[in-house]
Amino acid sequence: MRKEGAAVEVRQCQQLSFIKCGGFYNTVEGLTLADLNKKIADSFQKAFNGLAEDVKDLLYYSPKDGEFADRANFWRYLLEPVLTAEELRIAMICILR
Repeated sequence: MRKEGAAVEVRQCQQLSFIKCGGFYNTVEGLTLADLNKKIADSFQKAFNGLAEDVKDLLYYSPKDGEFADRANFWRYLLEPVLTAEELRIAMICILR
């Protein structure tokens, strides 16, 4: 609350963009796919949300040397049933780049 008679300053504000945070978006794949086709990103997020907590915890960390291909295959296996072949191809190319 301002004091009565205090000067009021009017300033122009600038809109700031934001990113989604938490859960799936705390993974390397989540950040990679955040701006991709919404259906693909939503399918990844839904699959992630269905995982056991201990598996989610492992995915919060970047893959170590030699683990990247196995991790990409994990996502491919998980999402093959819910994405079209073209959507899966687009997502996997994005992850592997």
